[in-house]
Amino acid sequence: MKSIAFENGDIVLTSKRLALVDNLEQKIQKTKGILLTSLGELFYNIEIGLDRTEVLDIKEKNISLERKKLAIIQAVMQDDNVEKVDNVTIETDIKNRHQIINLSLKYKDEEEITYLGGVEVE
Repeated sequence: MKSIAFENGDIVLTSKRLALVDNLEQKIQKTKGILLTSLGELFYNIEIGLDRTEVLDIKEKNISLERKKLAIIQAVMQDDNVEKVDNVTIETDIKNRHQIINLSLKYKDEEEITYLGGVEVE
């Protein structure tokens, strides 16, 4: 199955045609899409997305790193292609005031661990 390719939230066009992704690229795109969606943002399914209040210390200050990682893992596990999350790291970009999520995970039907890096949460 193929999906339309997205980059930075925009549809990718090549030679005036929609670019498509499939297989591992499609799985990665879906997982990143979940992380870039705020929990409750989608009117048709408010249970999909990342709880940014946990990751960005919005409602509560000094949230532990473990709680932030748990919020990320809960979001990623909404993707039915993900078998397990192997490692999660969070970098803070103080200058631009956002968090950068890097994670390693295992997709179903994939032999190798996949690394997703640089997902910026603002």
